[in-house]
Amino acid sequence: MGSRLIAFLAAVACASGCASDSRDRFSCGKHGGTCALGTEICVVAGADACSTCVAAPPAYTANPSCDSVPAATDEMFGNSRCVDDGVCGEVEGGAVVTCAEATWFCG
Repeated sequence: MGSRLIAFLAAVACASGCASDSRDRFSCGKHGGTCALGTEICVVAGADACSTCVAAPPAYTANPSCDSVPAATDEMFGNSRCVDDGVCGEVEGGAVVTCAEATWFCG
């Protein structure tokens, strides 16, 4: 009975906190990462599908869609720039830029 009570309390405690996290974030990459909806863009690169979040440009925060995301070679990606332009897609309401090649990798 005690283990059931603990499991129930854990589920109840997670219900409000976990739900708000899922509304504010979207999946980024294959390694369990997440980015903030509306303010970050996910960048996934290379054969290992390394991923990171970068601050979204003002054009994206004003109009969150792939149409507002520059090529992944753009300076706004900072140290997370890619060698190729990448392809933008939407995942769980967020923008994910996938690149074939980058100079940064999982560590």
